[in-house]
Amino acid sequence: MRVHRILINFPTNIGDTILALPSLDLIKGSYPQAKITAIATSNTQDFLKRHYFLDEVVLYNKQWPLREKIRFCLSLKNKYQLIVDFKNSLLPIILGVKRRTPFIRRKRFFSKIHSKDRYINLVAHLLKEKRVKKGEFFLEEGEKKKWDSLELNKAIFVATSSRSSLKVYPQENLREVIASLSKKFLIVLIGEKEEKDYYQGVSLFNNIINLVGQTTIFDIYYLLKKFALLLLSVDTSILHLGSYLNVPIVALFGPTSHFQFGPWSDKSLVLFNKEIKCRPCELSTCKFNYECMRGINPQDVVKAVLELGI
Repeated sequence: MRVHRILINFPTNIGDTILALPSLDLIKGSYPQAKITAIATSNTQDFLKRHYFLDEVVLYNKQWPLREKIRFCLSLKNKYQLIVDFKNSLLPIILGVKRRTPFIRRKRFFSKIHSKDRYINLVAHLLKEKRVKKGEFFLEEGEKKKWDSLELNKAIFVATSSRSSLKVYPQENLREVIASLSKKFLIVLIGEKEEKDYYQGVSLFNNIINLVGQTTIFDIYYLLKKFALLLLSVDTSILHLGSYLNVPIVALFGPTSHFQFGPWSDKSLVLFNKEIKCRPCELSTCKFNYECMRGINPQDVVKAVLELGI
């Protein structure tokens, strides 16, 4: 059966959706003429609408009442020849499409390999050939001009805060890192508006451009792709985006596993506190005063940035 239309049920959050982008590249490379519909959440809808490979983005809300969920499924019935379900839901079975990702997933999908490779393993049997077609995100010309006007060429982008307090690189450590690096490089701070207070202590150094709270995730895609000399980041969606763009990365890891969530750029270094035996714990609380992140020496961070040959 020829594949004319493909349905992809993307993960709920931005970080996991970015980790699924290499799989989307493989799908498009294998079925270049197929129309692709994405199922998005309120967290990912705006991001996915900007992707050139996606012909349609439809919203699903798990909080909908049962009647609305049934209506949603019926709207998708008999439209697709192939379904990729990154969420492992019942949707492929409900829609009755034979060419689909498996509902019962073997150990290789959950073993300790990188998360992006889990997604690739999931779609591998659906590919006619492993041909990669690299995706892109769309920005309006006015949006591009706004960022181009800042002249950020050869900048180090910094994203060392996180919604999870356990992943955050301590402010006092970051201050020491920025004090050193800002003497030689232009530094661009990026993050969500809720993180403004975190960066306040370093935003007044020379050679600092503070864009915290001023960017969307697709703005960051454009900025990293066009201007990044290097990305310094903790385990966030921005780290995954930098990896997807193959930007040189220095990654700072604490409670999460760098084997599963670390950078995959050609040039990258991962720093973590080797003295802490309880990491990676994958927990949401810490009994040890966040020592896994506090123990990452600022001078080691500076050294790692310089070691990448920038």
